[in-house]
Amino acid sequence: MHEGRLRGAAPILAGLVFVLPSAVLMGYGAFFAEADTWSRLTAFGLFILLAGGSLVLLTMVYKAAFAQRIARRRWRRIGAELTDLGFRLALPHEVEETLGIPVSVLAPPVLAVTRGGGVDHVIVGRVGGRDLRCFNVRLRGSSWLDVPAAALRADASFPRTSIRPVRSSLPSLLDMNRVRYEDGGFNRSVGVFSIDAYFASALVDARMMEWLLANLEGAVVELADRWIVIWGIRRRFRGRRPLELLDLLVAFAHQMPRVVPSLFPEDDFYTFWVHRRRRARGVSA
Repeated sequence: MHEGRLRGAAPILAGLVFVLPSAVLMGYGAFFAEADTWSRLTAFGLFILLAGGSLVLLTMVYKAAFAQRIARRRWRRIGAELTDLGFRLALPHEVEETLGIPVSVLAPPVLAVTRGGGVDHVIVGRVGGRDLRCFNVRLRGSSWLDVPAAALRADASFPRTSIRPVRSSLPSLLDMNRVRYEDGGFNRSVGVFSIDAYFASALVDARMMEWLLANLEGAVVELADRWIVIWGIRRRFRGRRPLELLDLLVAFAHQMPRVVPSLFPEDDFYTFWVHRRRRARGVSA
């Protein structure tokens, strides 16, 4: 079992050690102890609450301890499904390239590679002559979080831009400014952040606004350099087929105004994140 998974399960186990014996004690008081009716009813009520809490904690322990194994199984099924559609497992240099895509969800402070974060289960293919990738982002903070994502290579160079639901608990983007539009209803539902307000205005026209309002829920769209990346938040894409993310990504690219690639043509150079690596233990230089 992974060391990080064990650390994540430890606080839950500590809570379970307290809650489970308490549930047993209340159960004994409700069903076996000699007591008046009121005391039995009180004990029974507490037993129900504590027993329910124990079940929740047991489920959390199971997920914390075995989530990585469950994820591997799920991604094997996903890989087999995508292989039937002409995709393949990424080569090592393609995994490294994916890790360096300069979007916020893959930024070094967010990904924390030195603490075990990274990308895995990278599967690549081509759609309409463009490089398309499906992968899992493994975020490492106080606990593990697996985020499904998809990336599409574009024939343009985009200023870093993020499009996401307004009602999300995502942290603010310090290096980007929010771009507001004349449509107040759109501003209340969708947040567009960019380092280039002109690009954001050209990208989100009336047609794109309509599409985002209908399709963005539970997802974030990021554009940076030559890449468009979509990743899932909340529970919309958790445990579901990443083909839905791929379809959403291709549909977003189709909705993009045709003028955007001509206004922001592909540069001769490109940018990418550089991640510090975890030092190997027990190996002499």
